[in-house]
Amino acid sequence: DNLERISGRSTVLLCGTDEDGMRTDTILLLTLDRNEGSIRLLSIPRDTYSKANNRSNGLKHINLAYGHGGIDQLKEELFNLVGYQVDRYVIVDMNAFVKIINYIGGVTFNVPQNMNYDDPTQDLHIHLKKGEQTLSGIDALKLMRFRSYASADIGRISVRHDFLKVLASQLLSTKNVTRAVEIAGTVYDNVQTDMPLEDLTWFAKQAIELKNEDIAFYMLPGGPAKDSGMWIPYPKASLEMINTYMNPYNQDIQHLEMVSRSENQGK
Repeated sequence: DNLERISGRSTVLLCGTDEDGMRTDTILLLTLDRNEGSIRLLSIPRDTYSKANNRSNGLKHINLAYGHGGIDQLKEELFNLVGYQVDRYVIVDMNAFVKIINYIGGVTFNVPQNMNYDDPTQDLHIHLKKGEQTLSGIDALKLMRFRSYASADIGRISVRHDFLKVLASQLLSTKNVTRAVEIAGTVYDNVQTDMPLEDLTWFAKQAIELKNEDIAFYMLPGGPAKDSGMWIPYPKASLEMINTYMNPYNQDIQHLEMVSRSENQGK
């Protein structure tokens, strides 16, 4: 591209895969701006309509892209949604998530409701009680995988945002460079990434300088399709959000390759 980059702003695709490692259950676009001293994270709902993956076998949710064509396919889908190629990616599987949470001693979190769900076919048994508690890696994973909310996937994203804010707050509270380097090493040893260890360590050192209020979470604007439950992005609102908060360029992105106006129910 010929667009001029904003000095000091980097973008990273953060993904969490499901039990078989084929679907990206969590998709976050992160921008770190070292001049502003800010981290912004944009959630892409797992059921987002994915135009680049709309092939003859029907519409696809974006969480299927990784299993279909790996990280390159997922980056192509994301490009259509946000208008630029990410600088780096980090893929976290369930085992890595558990290890990382256990390494930092668990996360103290206020579980918003009783969570009870059993699926013997996946050997998934979630039984968490409402209230503040320290979640081990496995319990934190259960919190992230729970789906039975009144507002469906959007409720799930809201709880995940709350958990990630608390996780970030607890990670940043140490203000200890040695600890930040150790955590970066643990993350690096347990994830798939195209980011060199020295870059990940640099990110960690930058992050511990931030305050809680320097970290903001957003969600890709859109709404559920009438019949399929698919999340249909709203191009105008998405473009405005991306240019305001997530754009790595000095110039505004002009167009997003999203669904058409008619597919988007006129939004």
